[in-house]
Amino acid sequence: MPQYFSPRSSSAAEKEFQQAEILNKEKVNKLAATLATNTGARELRQGHLSAALEQLRSAVKLNPRSAAAHYQLGLALRAQGDLSQAAAQFLKAHQLDPQLASAPPYSSSAAPKATARQGNHP
Repeated sequence: MPQYFSPRSSSAAEKEFQQAEILNKEKVNKLAATLATNTGARELRQGHLSAALEQLRSAVKLNPRSAAAHYQLGLALRAQGDLSQAAAQFLKAHQLDPQLASAPPYSSSAAPKATARQGNHP
């Protein structure tokens, strides 16, 4: 009977499985971050600032590379009156995706208030 697995191939298979687990976790986190970003944006539009901040902070934690999550968190922080933290989130969003916002929403050429925004992008 042929031997299909040797100790060497078992080790390689285990390494590949661990890499697959990492990739799967990253994918799940990205999806969860997208859901939290969308939920947070909706909460913000509805005027539920506390719930929006909770969702958007969660989104940024789940996927720190999400420009949309940072941008929406910036909008929520701005609505809360925390302009320095809002500016930091807008800057991070712009660094991650320079096309996300051509003019930072905290400047004098800002877009309409956060509560009037729709979706994840300006």
